[in-house]
Amino acid sequence: MLRVNSTAGKAAQPAENNEQHHTDHAQWIDARHFGSQGQQRTAALSMKLSEIELIHEEKDEYPILLLDDVLSELDINRQNFLINALQNVQLFITATELPPQVQEKLPDGKIIAI
Repeated sequence: MLRVNSTAGKAAQPAENNEQHHTDHAQWIDARHFGSQGQQRTAALSMKLSEIELIHEEKDEYPILLLDDVLSELDINRQNFLINALQNVQLFITATELPPQVQEKLPDGKIIAI
């Protein structure tokens, strides 16, 4: 769940101690019911990026990551952020379209177009 400032409509960071604090101006919402497809995808990817970092801290290596059509519902800024955040991860991405701005940021590897 995400904490959202109900008066400004802006997402806020969850409390550091993982408790759900409720104030007059913030509430917890379920992104599956109130978020757009892009917001839902962004929330899921944020959790996935956190999991990757936890695995790296515990195992001292990055996992292999499979992303199926993850770029289709993200704007170009979020696409670039995601690719930049995954520079150290062995990555398999399926996509119906790969914008040149994103493709040039991908680490060296093989791109197979079908």
